[in-house]
Amino acid sequence: MPVIHRPVLALPDNEVALDEILEHLERAYAHTPDLDRALRVVRACDVKTRRYARPLDEMAGASLGRRVEWHFADSCDLGETAARQALAEAGLTPADVGVLIAVTSAGYRMPGLDIALSERLGLSSTTRRMPVISLGCAGAAYGLDRAVEQATLRPDQVVLVVCADMFPSFFHPDDIELDSMIFRGLMADGAAACVVRGGESDHGPSITDSWHYTPPGTSDIVGYRLDGDGFHGFNSARLFSAIATFLPHLIDWFGGQPDFVVPHPGGPRILRMLAAALPNGPALLENARRSLAEHGNMGAPSTMDILARTFDDPPAPGSRGVLIGIGPGMTMIACRTTWH
Repeated sequence: MPVIHRPVLALPDNEVALDEILEHLERAYAHTPDLDRALRVVRACDVKTRRYARPLDEMAGASLGRRVEWHFADSCDLGETAARQALAEAGLTPADVGVLIAVTSAGYRMPGLDIALSERLGLSSTTRRMPVISLGCAGAAYGLDRAVEQATLRPDQVVLVVCADMFPSFFHPDDIELDSMIFRGLMADGAAACVVRGGESDHGPSITDSWHYTPPGTSDIVGYRLDGDGFHGFNSARLFSAIATFLPHLIDWFGGQPDFVVPHPGGPRILRMLAAALPNGPALLENARRSLAEHGNMGAPSTMDILARTFDDPPAPGSRGVLIGIGPGMTMIACRTTWH
């Protein structure tokens, strides 16, 4: 059965503390109504530090075209770094990769991240590529699910999963609504990669089943829209009522008590909802809380970071767990996993 190897995280050098975010907002939006409320919301996001690929002030003054260029270049740089390290830690080289799954959300480019990584890594011309876009915080769960399918279908091949998201590149400087301030309080840059392959000696989780749930009428809750002056994020308060309807279905599908949970951290309120829904939820979500506090919400790479933290104190062999992603759609993707 294919096993997911420990993911590797690649972060930009530019670390930004919460106080720096607050100072930037106070300076840039000094005359904005309800600024005090917005600052309280940012503080409540529970993100103490994060990494940005570009300085805050530089991003705020850049054109849409420049920010799109930065997003793609930074995704390629960090994605390549994570990919090379993940392969090296698995004792592999780029020549061993049979399938590449490239997960990213906000970059509009054709050809995309999958082609760029193939060229940078020097992958074989026969390597199968699977680009995954527009799934946001559900991207890693989807990508890992597809990776296990590919490794099951082609047990002699190595699958490389690379996630790279640079959401702050698309913060629109004119967006001052509360949901935009929440994005500024939560989001960060990062990339991650892991190997998925079969092997009786490999240690880590395998995915034995998955569940995808996208109820109608929820596509306007979370996402990005594009108009003449750039990208605009939206994050409706209906997000939480939608998640509240998802969770009973998730619990019914999984059946029983999970021994470990690898969720996308989303934000503190989402983690509290998960903790309340799961037996022994607070203890199961400690890795997610630490990831959010230390690195913010990086999109798909956040799930990979939490999975890497699970490897640091691994469950006992045979333990049953669930990997969860919630993204635009609204879509919840859950993977039933067994630890080896």
